[in-house]
Amino acid sequence: MPEKKKTERKRRFIQDISHYLIGFSILAKGYAKLEHYQHQLGEIIFIFLAGIFIILGAAFHHKLEKRIKNFSASFHIAEGAAFLMVGWILFKEGSVRLHYFCFFIGAVYIMIGLTFLFGKKDNKEKQQLRLQLWIGTAFLGAGLLAFILNQLHNTSTWATVISVIMICVGLLMAVRSKLKKQAGVFSKMK
Repeated sequence: MPEKKKTERKRRFIQDISHYLIGFSILAKGYAKLEHYQHQLGEIIFIFLAGIFIILGAAFHHKLEKRIKNFSASFHIAEGAAFLMVGWILFKEGSVRLHYFCFFIGAVYIMIGLTFLFGKKDNKEKQQLRLQLWIGTAFLGAGLLAFILNQLHNTSTWATVISVIMICVGLLMAVRSKLKKQAGVFSKMK
């Protein structure tokens, strides 16, 4: 039993670090946009509020999760919305490809939040496996699309490396969810 708690603590720590990094990167984007505050005041305010919400949500996530119903789902949806807004700002600025990444990550976070929000509580393990399969498939598809588009246009080394990483992550997630599902089916047969 102590091993399970240790693993859970480690998973929460990594999750919290990723939320902090997302929050601080969103705040950094808001800070970079401050010089154009006259033209994009609403977007800048949204970015700062989203960044602060994500950082505070990460800091108090476990306490708020106990007090607010569906906080985790709402938190993921807010992270996704913030990424979509950052992607929109980058798209308007004429960013070469970074906005696609923000749109993709935003969609993934919103999908996670909606799955937690509308999923049935009694079937949580099955939903997590399905979500992992969907996200793995999304990473795989996005990685393949990025790889193909990169090869057709300007063959950037970094874009190739990132697309291959996305393909590998997608394959690992999809295969892992399928293997876990099969293991669950086999363990129920005994």
